[in-house]
Amino acid sequence: TFWRQISQISQNSKTEHHLIKTFWPALPNHIQAAYEYKQKDQLLICKGANYWVINCYQVTKDSPKSIYDLDFPRTVRRVDAAVHDENTEKTYFFVDDKFWR
Repeated sequence: TFWRQISQISQNSKTEHHLIKTFWPALPNHIQAAYEYKQKDQLLICKGANYWVINCYQVTKDSPKSIYDLDFPRTVRRVDAAVHDENTEKTYFFVDDKFWR
């Protein structure tokens, strides 16, 4: 399940609730981490040692990709959480009690 906030001209924004499989049937079940990169209009979805890129609500044709393409050490088997800081333009990936940026 995911929530998205929609801006409306006459009112404040509203929040919608959707099933992930409804929007992106190609994504795996039980996603472990996800983050939004607003400047590029992208979502990055992680499960196991793979990640999927969603650009403008479409899963890119070259997805999934290996997390090792993002320079994770081979000891990392999954990403537990991720967040993109718009102010610093840095993305933080959390695995157990460690993080990478």
